[in-house]
Order: sequence, then C-alpha cells, then structure tokens
Amino acid sequence: VRESDRVLIQGVALDVTEEKLNQVFSQYGPLVSVQKMDTPGASYSSCIVHFQIQAQAKWLLENVNNNIPLGLETPVGITYAGSADGLGQGYGKATPVASGAAAAAPYE
Repeated sequence: VRESDRVLIQGVALDVTEEKLNQVFSQYGPLVSVQKMDTPGASYSSCIVHFQIQAQAKWLLENVNNNIPLGLETPVGITYAGSADGLGQGYGKATPVASGAAAAAPYE
C-alpha cells in the first residue's frame, strides 16, 4: 500500500457537513482540504481528507481506522486515497482506449 497525505474516510453519516468534517479531522493535523462525496441511494457518505503532512494521514489511518473520530458518532473506515483497492487510480480496472481507436463491442 502506497502511503499518501490523502485518506479516504468511509462510513460518514449522511447529515455530517463538509464544515463539520473539516472541524473533526483538523484535530488530527493541519489540512489542505476536505471533500465530502455523497452517493445517491447510499446509507452513508465518504470524504477525502488531504493533510499538509503525510505522517498525520498515516497516524490517522493507524489509530482511528474502524474507530469513532472525536466529534463523530459512528466508526469510520480509513484507507489511503489511491491505495491498492483501486480508488484514485484513474479509470478503474479497464484499460483506457486511445483517442480515435476503435471501441470494443457493443459499441462497434
């Protein structure tokens, strides 16, 4: 798993705002940004937290993963954003088609 200064937080309650997430995770170190991501029909939200210092992202992952962060009410799952599970790696598992190349069926 490649370490990063960005972590993916999963299991965030739907009613938690981006402002609240910023308050919660800034307790663990200075942040560059927090981006909340809601998926229609999902029972929870996710967010990307970008720390100024990679060591703080690592500490959060090692110490808060599957626990309840101070200021939230439910446990969250934490992974590095762009880690081996494929998140943040571009287009997923499919091989991108070069511009102008013929597309595979059923698009032919």
